[in-house]
Amino acid sequence: VKEELSYTDNTMENFAGLYATRRGPFTDITLATTDISRNKLTGTRASIELTASSSIDELPAPAVRDNVVSGGTNYGPAVDVDAPQLDPALLTGNRGSDNDYDMVGIAGSLTGDFVVPAHKADELRFAVMSGGLHVPQGVQLRVEAGATLRMGSNAGINVDGSLVAKGTSVAPATITSIGDKPGWTGGTITIDGGSLDFNHAQLRYVDALKSF
Repeated sequence: VKEELSYTDNTMENFAGLYATRRGPFTDITLATTDISRNKLTGTRASIELTASSSIDELPAPAVRDNVVSGGTNYGPAVDVDAPQLDPALLTGNRGSDNDYDMVGIAGSLTGDFVVPAHKADELRFAVMSGGLHVPQGVQLRVEAGATLRMGSNAGINVDGSLVAKGTSVAPATITSIGDKPGWTGGTITIDGGSLDFNHAQLRYVDALKSF
């Protein structure tokens, strides 16, 4: 049996948000890619939240892209993706405004290089959420000049691959907490067998930077 979750090209106004939980594995089910794309959600409860058990490595990386989420007051990211595997190419183009947090929250293990780009108007910024982000061996997490990667209070970044934050004197590469102010502390960045390359970078309101 093949299971799919496909929710695309829909409009939701003043609705309770879109929440999806992927579970498995089951011996008689083939898990297919989840696709939540090109949807428009507006209203005070607007949000997209996708979760899956972190123990289910067989789940393919979900596609959550080109959605527009506006006006959400749910005290969380406008879009939140927690999955065992995260393909950065499948998390692009999400936009929104006037949410409590105009962000795409991510947690899981990267399957390929992830470039955090400089912010564009109405584009949702990326934030590492509780559950943390794993950068495996051979994979690079890169924060570009003028870009900001945010971290939740219990959100660690564990680097077995490489973490690069290269900015310029006028456009630093920044890693900070979600609130980016005193009283908001992000998680810990741990370099465990991987590499770190910072130049013209700003590290603000992060709990610790550890290297082993």
